[in-house]
Formats: sequence, structure tokens, C-alpha cells
Amino acid sequence: NNLNILFVSEKCQNIAIPASAEVTITSDGFVSTAVYTCLSGYTLIGPDMRTCLLNGSWDGVTPDAVIGAYTYRITELLEGLEQTGVSMSV
Repeated sequence: NNLNILFVSEKCQNIAIPASAEVTITSDGFVSTAVYTCLSGYTLIGPDMRTCLLNGSWDGVTPDAVIGAYTYRITELLEGLEQTGVSMSV
């Protein structure tokens, strides 16, 4: 998995950026927020937003960016399983 690292500030630790994704960091002076977006043709799997915690770490996990067609196929398969009474999530 290819990840880039973005230096944010002295307070927040560096944040990982998945290949084929971008992250925008905003701060109101008290809370820093990272918002992930994918490049065209990719779909984000995982959280699209993370917050810098008081200890300087980021909450949640680093999302992944996958080719959109794979996400569609996974969703299609999960919907098929639900029709048979099996419930799963990604």
C-alpha cells in the first residue's frame, strides 16, 4: 500500500495519505481536521474525515482509495448476499 506523509504542525502528528487520494487540513486554532478525497476514478474506503486529538495523534484509521469499479462490484456482491439472508459490511 503506497502512502505519502503530510507534515501538519507541531501539535499534530504527520498524517498518512493513501496513493490516489488527497487530504486537506483545516484548523480553527483549536481543532485540526483532515478531509480525504480521491482522485478521479477512485473511491474512498474508510473514513473521509479524521480529527487531531489532544495528544497529537489522529483519530480513526487511514482510509484507502480503490478503483471505483472494485467498490461497485463489492457492493453488488454484498447486496446479493443480503438477499439470501446473509448480512455483511465492508
